[in-house]
Amino acid sequence: MLYPSVRGGYSAQVIPKAMDTNEAKCYFPESWAGKPQQQLPEISGIPTLTFCHNSRFLISAGKLEDAYLACRKAMETQAP
Repeated sequence: MLYPSVRGGYSAQVIPKAMDTNEAKCYFPESWAGKPQQQLPEISGIPTLTFCHNSRFLISAGKLEDAYLACRKAMETQAP
């Protein structure tokens, strides 16, 4: 789910597999988890990616297009 962040830019959160669980359908890549803001663009290939939660359920980016790209990359890395 993508949405404008109260801190500026955009955020995206994972969607749960079911209403009664915290397990997500798809997580953001493990290689992004908890990395410093300065390293994320290089690691991810997403220019304005600024945050990825340690638990990989939330990201933030400066541009809507980059938040969307982060979601696409997450889905691609977990595709069967």
